[in-house]
Amino acid sequence: MNVCLINPFGPKYRFDDSNDQLPPLGLLFIGAYLETDGHQVCVLDGELLKETAEQLVRRIPKETSLVGIGGTSFQCSQAYKIAEAARQRFPDIRIIYGGVHASALKAEVFDGTSAIDGIVCGGGEVPMMALAGGAALENVPGLIWRSPNAGVVANAPAAALSIDEIPFPARHLVPIFHYQGVGKNPYQQTSVMITQGCPFRCSFCSNAVWGRQWAKRTPEKIVEELTLLKEMGFREIFFQDDTLNVDPDWAVDLFNLIIQADLGLEYKLCFRVNENMLPERLIKLAAQAGVWEIFFGVESGNDEIRTRCNKGITRQDVIRAISLTKKYGIKATCAFIVGLPGESRD
Repeated sequence: MNVCLINPFGPKYRFDDSNDQLPPLGLLFIGAYLETDGHQVCVLDGELLKETAEQLVRRIPKETSLVGIGGTSFQCSQAYKIAEAARQRFPDIRIIYGGVHASALKAEVFDGTSAIDGIVCGGGEVPMMALAGGAALENVPGLIWRSPNAGVVANAPAAALSIDEIPFPARHLVPIFHYQGVGKNPYQQTSVMITQGCPFRCSFCSNAVWGRQWAKRTPEKIVEELTLLKEMGFREIFFQDDTLNVDPDWAVDLFNLIIQADLGLEYKLCFRVNENMLPERLIKLAAQAGVWEIFFGVESGNDEIRTRCNKGITRQDVIRAISLTKKYGIKATCAFIVGLPGESRD
């Protein structure tokens, strides 16, 4: 079957992040999985193309039988427009909406548009493979759909794939060197995702796709992907995972293997600041492996606000993490959320 996967172009809200572009890895993972069964896949990245819904839909190949639309909540209004434009141009095509917004809102998405046939909740590989194989909607795991007789129906969840079962992202489906990530090496930076999920309970995070189950690739598999990216010509890798140090011992093994591989790449990544998850040896190994920037989610400078949002870190954790990072010559970048519940101007 011919499948077209679309990442909508989201609104920018008065700031220009055009210099921070990374490939839509979620769609590229699904594309790679579909290709293992011989399906023909195209990916349209609206964030890179910066095109309207109508412009993107004109790019959908005429032979396409299945359209999958992804994206975040920022992109949902554009996703609805894409679905409606695709339905108008291809009345008989199957249109499926997935990703974090769809997984969080589930059946509420149907209130936003009548153009979609189903909503994928959770990982998209297994449901999209079933749909590409021609399965009836009632037989697609992880799908929410509208039955003419029974109304909205939620099928049983899809069986989880082992993270090592999923092929590396199909980067050949997008113009991979057109992305300019913010880093030392514009146009020679790309991203990887080597874990799924997050076990923590921060109130501002939906955990909609993978839940609180944390899964990780084997270090050997990760270095295999990094080696391929080095051979492709990339010089800098952004580990796009939410929390790379959930298992510090696994992270230590990974950095030791990266050091042994001696790929000459540079890295950015995201860590939590908790002392039990951030031993000094981990920071030291990260520096030796080529990590030049670590991103920490601090969220607020106020302990009470962090407690209210279940962040689970202390001020001392933050101070220690940043001090250690600077000690080993790594840049520390922190995220803060303005307007958390209970916060005032004071």
